Amino acid sequence: MRIPGFLNATYSNDLKLTAFVAQALGQIEAHINGNRPVFFPEYTDHSIKHVELTLQTAIDLASPAARGLLTSVDAAALMVGVSLHDLGMYLTRDGFESLLSSDSHWLGVPFFDRKTWKVLWEEFYAEATRFDGRKLRQLFGEHYRPARPLPPHGSAWEDFDYLLVGEFLRRHHPRLAHEIALYGLPARAGNSIEICPKATEDQVFLADIAGLVARSHGIDLRTCVDYLLFKYKNKIDPRGSHPIYLGALLRIADYFQIQASRAPTARTDVTTFQSGISEGEWTVHQSVKDINNTGGDPEAIVVIAEPKDVETFLKLRKWIIGLQRELDQTWAVLGEVYGLQFHTGLNLLGLKIRRIKSNIDDVAEFARTVQYVPAQLAFEAANADLLKLLIVPLYGDRPEIGIRELFQNAIDAVRELNDLAIKQPSLLDLDRYDQEADVTLRMKVDAENALTELVITDRGIGMTADIVRDYFLKAGASFRKSDAWRKDHEDAEGHSRVLRTGRFGVGALAAFLIGDRIEITTRHVLAKQDEALRFSASLDDEFIALDRVRAPIGTQIRVLIPKEMRSNTRWIAPSSTDKEIEYYSRIGHYFLKEPSLTRYRPDGTKIDVTKWLPQPDDEVLEDWRWCTARGFERLFWTYKHEYPGLACNGILIENRNSSNSWLHGFIIKPNISVFDREGSLPVNLERNGLQGPIPFKNELLSSISDDLLAHALVEAPSRCSSEWFAGRYEGFRCDPENWSPWLIGRDGFLLNEMGLVANFKPKTIVLALGGQRDLSPWAEQIQSKLGAHDLIVFLQPEAFDYSVPRVKGLLIEALGGYLRAPSWLIGSLRATYVPSRVIEMVGRLRPGKVVTRTLGRLEKIADQNGWKCVQHASDQSSDLHDQIISLTADKDHPVIFSVFNVEIDSETEESSLSRRWLEVAGTSLVPFDVISRRRLENHCSTKIGKVTEVRRRAKTKTKRQAVLSKEIVRQ
Repeated sequence: MRIPGFLNATYSNDLKLTAFVAQALGQIEAHINGNRPVFFPEYTDHSIKHVELTLQTAIDLASPAARGLLTSVDAAALMVGVSLHDLGMYLTRDGFESLLSSDSHWLGVPFFDRKTWKVLWEEFYAEATRFDGRKLRQLFGEHYRPARPLPPHGSAWEDFDYLLVGEFLRRHHPRLAHEIALYGLPARAGNSIEICPKATEDQVFLADIAGLVARSHGIDLRTCVDYLLFKYKNKIDPRGSHPIYLGALLRIADYFQIQASRAPTARTDVTTFQSGISEGEWTVHQSVKDINNTGGDPEAIVVIAEPKDVETFLKLRKWIIGLQRELDQTWAVLGEVYGLQFHTGLNLLGLKIRRIKSNIDDVAEFARTVQYVPAQLAFEAANADLLKLLIVPLYGDRPEIGIRELFQNAIDAVRELNDLAIKQPSLLDLDRYDQEADVTLRMKVDAENALTELVITDRGIGMTADIVRDYFLKAGASFRKSDAWRKDHEDAEGHSRVLRTGRFGVGALAAFLIGDRIEITTRHVLAKQDEALRFSASLDDEFIALDRVRAPIGTQIRVLIPKEMRSNTRWIAPSSTDKEIEYYSRIGHYFLKEPSLTRYRPDGTKIDVTKWLPQPDDEVLEDWRWCTARGFERLFWTYKHEYPGLACNGILIENRNSSNSWLHGFIIKPNISVFDREGSLPVNLERNGLQGPIPFKNELLSSISDDLLAHALVEAPSRCSSEWFAGRYEGFRCDPENWSPWLIGRDGFLLNEMGLVANFKPKTIVLALGGQRDLSPWAEQIQSKLGAHDLIVFLQPEAFDYSVPRVKGLLIEALGGYLRAPSWLIGSLRATYVPSRVIEMVGRLRPGKVVTRTLGRLEKIADQNGWKCVQHASDQSSDLHDQIISLTADKDHPVIFSVFNVEIDSETEESSLSRRWLEVAGTSLVPFDVISRRRLENHCSTKIGKVTEVRRRAKTKTKRQAVLSKEIVRQ
C-alpha cells in the first residue's frame, strides 16, 4: 500500500508505531486483495486503490498549519483508520454468520452499542419485509422479490440474499470497522483475524482511536466527542492524538472519492447491473469530469459534471448539497473542540476548503444545456414513508375506496373552478370536457366482468406542473392547505369559499388500490390549450416524465388494471340488471345533485341515482332536519334508516349508522350529512369514521330538541294511557330496564331529561314496574290523584306477565327502594304496593332464603283489595294511597307501584337539549289538553314552526295511508 510521504515521515521514527501500522495495514491489504466484496458485487471501487486515494485526499485537505500539529500517533491512527473504514464491506459469508452467532465475540463498543449484531439483523430483516416496490427495485433490480429469511448454514445463497446482507452491512459498516479494530475481523466458525495488535496498553489505545476514526465517517462527529470524554476524559488530545480532527479529514476525504476512475465506462458497457443502487452509483461517478480548486475562491472546490439524465443529475445534486452540509457541520465541530486552544495552537486544526461549487448549481442555466427537465417528479411521501403505510394497510384491500378518493378529488376540482368563476364568469365558457355531467365515470371489463380500465373525467380547475409535482405526487401534501390555494379560494377573513372534501393529500395514491398504473391528462383553467400535461405513473416509478399536449380544461384519470389485480374488481362494475346506484354501491360514494356526477355501465348506458342527500341550501325536508354549527356551513340529520350514517360534502364516510351509537341518554346519533368548508370535521385517515366524538354535539342536540318538541306537540296523545309514552320517537333507543323517555304529570307530560325535570320541580314520583305497555287501566286513575308537582314513571312493561325466575329479583328490588333513576335525581322510598298475584307467582318459583323471608313479612301485612302496602315513611298522600289500593289488580299484567319523595341534584349540569327546549317552549310540560297544547304550539311557532309543519304533514300523510290500506284490505 502506498503511504503518503508526509505520513511516513511523521511516524516512521517511532518503532512501536511502525510495527503497529505495518501489521494492521498488512493484514488489511492481504484480506482485500485476497477476497472480493461478495455482498457488494456491483459497487464502485473500494479496493486498496480507494484506500490510497482517500488517505492522500485526507492529507491534501489538511491546511499547512494543521499538518504541522499532527503527531506520530495521529499519523498512525489516520493510516489505520482510513484503511479500516470500508473493510467491513469485504466481510465473507462465513464472517457474517460468525458476527450473528449466539457466541459472537463482536458485542459492540461500550458507550456506542447496546444491541448485539443478531438483534440488529432481526430488526433490519423486520424492516426489509416491509420494503416497498421502489426500495426493492433499488436493492435487487427490476426482477426483485420480497425479503425472506436467509438460507440455513451450509445451504446455497441466491444473489438476492447477498444483496440484502449488503444493504445491512452498508448501514452498519462504520460500527463494524471499530469492532474489527478492537476484536478482529469475523472469520469462519466464530474465529477472528487480528487486524490491529493489542499486546500492550498503548496498542489497545491506538486500535481504539483508529477504530473510532474509521467509525466517525458514518456517525455524527459530535458523538465521537462524547465518546472521548466518556472513555478518556479528554476530547482535545487524548495521549497526544487528535481523533476529532482525524475523523473530520476522513469523512470529507471519503465524500470526495467520486470520480469517473472509480466507475470505468468500459465495465458498464459490458455489465448489466442487478441493483439499482449500484447502477446509480456508477453513473454518478462516471458523470464527474473534474474536481479542482483552481477557481478564484481558494477555499472552494469546483466540481464539473455532465449528468446524462435526470436521475443522475438529481443524485449528483444531492451529493453536492450533502457535501456542503457536511463541510458546514465539520467546521462547526472543529470550532467547538479546538476553537479556544490558542495557547496550544490547536485552534489551527482546520481544512483547506469550506465551500463546494459546481456547474449544476444554477439549475435554470444548466437546463439550457441538456434535453431533459432537471427536476424530480415521482410519487413520494411528504413525511415518514407514507407510500408504504397508506394504501392497502390504510384502506384495506378495497379497490372501491380508490374510486371514492378519485370522485372526491374530481368534485373538489369542479367546486374550485365554480368558485373562481364567481369573479370571472367567462371561465365557464372555455373549452372544458364536453360531457353530460361535471364528473363522469366510465369502465371497461373483461369476460368475467372484472375491471380492466376505469376512467374518471372532470370539468374542474385542472392542475399545473407545480401542483402535479408538489402535491399530486406527494403523499401527505394537500394543495388545499397551500398559500396559493388560500389566495384563490378564501375570503378576506380567511374562511374557505369552497366545500373542501380532500384533506390529507393521499387521494391519488388510492387509485393504486384499483390498478398498478395511472395515466393522467390535465389542463389548468388558466393554461393555454397546448399547455396541458400528460403523464403515466406507477408507485415504483422513481422518475416520471411530464409531456406537453393539447387537451380541454379539466382532468382525466385512467386507471389500468392488470390481470393479477382484477379478481378484486369483479364486483365493482354494475351489470345491466342494476337499475340504480344505492348508497352501499361500490361506485356510489357521492350523492349530491350538484356538482353532478354520472356513472356509466361498461356498455355505455347511464346508471340512475334516485336517492339524494340534501343540498347545502335546502330547507327543512320531510326526511331531514338541519341546523348550523360553528365551523360548518350546515348540518343535516335524519333518523330515516335508508340514509347513510355520515356524509361530508356529499361524500359518504359511514354507510351505516350503528343503532347502538348513543348521542345523549336514550337518544341515538342520527344519520348526518354535513357541509364543511373549513375541514373542521375530524375525519380519520381512512375516511370511514371520525377521530373522537362529533364536534357539533351541542348544536345537534339543540336541533333534535326542536324536533322532539314538535313531535310531542303534534303527535302525542291527549291521554296518558298510550304506548306512545314508551317512546315512539325515531331517535329513541329505550332500555326497558330504565325509566321511560316520557314522564307523566297531572296536566301534561315532559321529557325524561335532567334540565326539564329540574324545571318541573317534582316532589313525588310514582314508579310503576310491570303492567301493560299502554299503561292501562291504572295510569289515568293514578294521574287524577297526582299533585301539581307529581310524576308517573314506568319501566319494564310486562315484567310480571310470565312466571320466570327474574321476577324474584324484581320484587326484592322494588321493596328495597331501587329507583333505577338517573344519577341526578335523589329519591327516598315512601311506600311500595305489591299485588297479591305477584306474591303468589314468586312463591311458586322455589324461592331462596332471602325471598322466603320477604314473602313471610308480606304475608303478615293486611291485604287491601288485593294489594300489600309496605310503608317506609309516615308522610303518605292519602289520595294517592287510596287510589292505588282501589285499583283492581290486573291478574294478567301485574304491576308494582313504588312512591318516592324526590329532589334534583343541583350540581348536575343541564344539556343543550333541555336548554333549547326551555328557550323555545318556556316550559318543560307539554299539556294533555288540546287547546292548551295548541296555544303552546303557537308560542313555539316562531322558532320551530317549519319543523312542526313538516311533522303535521307527515302525520296527515300517515293517516291517509292507513285509511287507504284499510280500504284495500276491505276490497
